[in-house]
Amino acid sequence: MSKINIRKRGNFYEYRIEIAKLDNKRQWLSKSGLDNCIVFTNDYNKADHKEIRNLVEQLFKISKIKCDFTLKEWNDIEKNAYELSKSKTHDEFIEEMKKIHPNIIVLDKYENSNKRIKVKCNVCGFEWYGVPANMVSGDGCRKCGTIKAHKNFIKDDKTVINDLKKKNPNIEVIGKYTGRHNPIRVKCKRCGFEWEPIFSSLLRGSSHKNAKSMHKDINN
Repeated sequence: MSKINIRKRGNFYEYRIEIAKLDNKRQWLSKSGLDNCIVFTNDYNKADHKEIRNLVEQLFKISKIKCDFTLKEWNDIEKNAYELSKSKTHDEFIEEMKKIHPNIIVLDKYENSNKRIKVKCNVCGFEWYGVPANMVSGDGCRKCGTIKAHKNFIKDDKTVINDLKKKNPNIEVIGKYTGRHNPIRVKCKRCGFEWEPIFSSLLRGSSHKNAKSMHKDINN
């Protein structure tokens, strides 16, 4: 079996199958009279393009084509190739963001859908590095999102008191409500005991410490 550099995907049998597939392709090429095909074993999906340059130089040499590009010319070629290979331009990304997130400003140049890009929220001023693919899918400012969720979570005092009366009628609120997860001063209507529990626990029907024994004495 030929020596081929393949990324192992966790499963040994799957790895062997991938190698077998490549060998079958080589056999098919050989039968088709294409024995002079060149097989490349390096991983060219890297940010450093030195290996790609070496590959191009080898191909030029094999094809007897003169290759004497300067470093600047190589850089220009890479830059143009990168721009042409992008499925979305910077301007297209900006327009898409304006439609989905009109309150978010893009501060960096868009490169691809997975490379993080610096953005800013016009509402709260928060800056962060977001993934373009996630943002066009709906992800916005997490700071504004947290504030919005908190506002939706907190109800007005009257609604909260009414909810408590239905779920825990023996509890009287004597303090000020500041949130579901905050303590609040309350009083037990049956025995007069006062304490400061977390409000959400009252909505679950909880009472004060030793409530059962104290209420049992009252009933007797």
